[in-house]
Amino acid sequence: MCITIIQDVIFNGTNRTFDSYEFKDSTLIMINISSHKSKIDLSSIDVHISDSLFDESILLVNGGNNTNELNIINCTFRGTQIIISSVASAHISFNHFEDYFGDDKEGYMLLVKQTNFFAIYNTLFGNVDGSVNVRDHKSYLNMRLEDVIRAEIKNTTLAHIVPNQNSVLLVIGSRLHIENCDVFGNIATYGIIRAHQNTNITSINSTFTSNAVSHQGGVFRVGAGSFLSNKDCVFLNNTAKRSGGLGLGGVIYASGSDVLIRNERCLCQYSRANYGSCFFISSNAMMINIKVSICT
Repeated sequence: MCITIIQDVIFNGTNRTFDSYEFKDSTLIMINISSHKSKIDLSSIDVHISDSLFDESILLVNGGNNTNELNIINCTFRGTQIIISSVASAHISFNHFEDYFGDDKEGYMLLVKQTNFFAIYNTLFGNVDGSVNVRDHKSYLNMRLEDVIRAEIKNTTLAHIVPNQNSVLLVIGSRLHIENCDVFGNIATYGIIRAHQNTNITSINSTFTSNAVSHQGGVFRVGAGSFLSNKDCVFLNNTAKRSGGLGLGGVIYASGSDVLIRNERCLCQYSRANYGSCFFISSNAMMINIKVSICT
């Protein structure tokens, strides 16, 4: 195994591919990279990226056979798409994801699919100080996890995000663990976090505050074949309301067959919806260990 280091390089409006043909059996280390309106394709190699800035760029990482590793540490991503596919493990730590407000982007800022293990640690997503009015300036920053065997999000903040897709985080056919996270001030349509189908989400010791959706699930929307477990979490002032009276579930909306919701030592206060101020659970779903306080 050899190591290739690329340091202090500027990519400006270029397309660059690094793959196993160019660096056979290599680990590629990228340090202090600046990428502006560029497409960087990393295929079938282990990749370590640190202390870099990606501005309106596309970063593609395709492991191909689920044996490669990706580590991204202490980077800033502005209006950049990251697509991770078929890697053994990917770790994103101590990074900042932000977006240009008002740009009408298509697709997901972070898309992870068919990956064995994916983790986000100590990372900031969005506009934390709330200085931009997200109701007037959309932040089109959203994420999708699809067919990920195991995923973790820990010590991370999602704040003041208005996605151009239905949810801030869409999870499909994956297992996700959330711990010690703050999720606040986000605005979406169908759940801030959406377990679309055949998904397992656990949330521990996290806080969900002042999130709002126009249709279903002020924090979580849970679909068929999915399991949601919240333990030692706090839900404050979340809403699912819209004109016409179609907002369902101020905190959780669950619908579909084989759905199980479990809340253990959780507090829900001041949540609002047109129907189901805290929870809206269809006849096909099951909910256990509920503690609710002051929902309207």
